[in-house]
Amino acid sequence: MSEPPDYLDEIGVKTSTLESREDVVLVLRDEVWCSFPAIESATLRAHVNNAMDVCFANLSVRTELAGIEISRRQLLELCFRIVSGTLSRRWGTSRQLGALTIRDSDLQSESTLVECWVFCKQSWPADYATRVAALMGMSLHQFRNYQRDNRERLEADEPYLFDLPLGDPEPNRE
Repeated sequence: MSEPPDYLDEIGVKTSTLESREDVVLVLRDEVWCSFPAIESATLRAHVNNAMDVCFANLSVRTELAGIEISRRQLLELCFRIVSGTLSRRWGTSRQLGALTIRDSDLQSESTLVECWVFCKQSWPADYATRVAALMGMSLHQFRNYQRDNRERLEADEPYLFDLPLGDPEPNRE
């Protein structure tokens, strides 16, 4: 099996060690995204790049199937958000290297949906729903139904998701 490209380098993610705690952190545009205690920087980079390879391949297929164009850099940045969050949560509960992988189920999770939602609202405020649906492998109708059915719970947990009006769902095109 060949090594994946260095996605972290491609989008400018740096690893740094917090000397006070000996944690390795992932930094994008001078912002610390997550912290991983008790791991070597090179080991973390390798595992994150492998997970990004899985995520990038998966989301690329979904956007292609939906006919949605998202630049490589934007898709990689979204993958970084998804991967870093998922792996950081997992590493926090299990310090086993096997925890530093991405599975298909991770890419269908609500945390991935929320990352896609936030990223798309920031990047394409007028057309975020179409892009979130594509990235999650949903129809726009399915995503609108999800928004409607989970609004109360999501507003309590993630209130910033609803700062734009939802509009009317399109007719069922499942």
